[in-house]
Amino acid sequence: MEKTAFSMNGTRKLWPTRSRRGVQTLELILVLPIVVLVTFAIFQFGLTMVLHHAVMSAATEGAREGGKGATPAQVGSVVETVLLTTHGLSVAQDSGVMVIVEDSLTVSCVGDTNTFSAQCPVATSITDPEEVKVTVLVEFAATAVPNFLDIYSLDFSGSRYEIASIALKE
Repeated sequence: MEKTAFSMNGTRKLWPTRSRRGVQTLELILVLPIVVLVTFAIFQFGLTMVLHHAVMSAATEGAREGGKGATPAQVGSVVETVLLTTHGLSVAQDSGVMVIVEDSLTVSCVGDTNTFSAQCPVATSITDPEEVKVTVLVEFAATAVPNFLDIYSLDFSGSRYEIASIALKE
């Protein structure tokens, strides 16, 4: 069966109907891997940004509490509350989470000091006696965020978050 069409000058054209099933299959085969990769990347980076925001919020809340005069253990507890409610992460030994609390005189490390032993500073970087700095370190492998892109050689398992926040003492 042939379809009839008219061109711009009014002449009649005949178009044969052909099956486009093979062309559509080929287009799907070419485009599908790219669509899957983009979909996985959107999910991966979306979940990663949610985790980043939670760690940033935990560092900010910890610095706020440290500025109020809380002990390093209390600051670690506040950080743990924020991370526990959002991602189920605790500030404990071998948990993949460590909190560093610095003021002008002391440095205290709370949490997983085994994994982050090289990250715990021996001297403070704070020079102003009115400031408190709280740094939250989180291993990506310790989180519940799936690693979708490892099949595409984009592996986040060795990554870690290190976010610091500084607050003034009250």
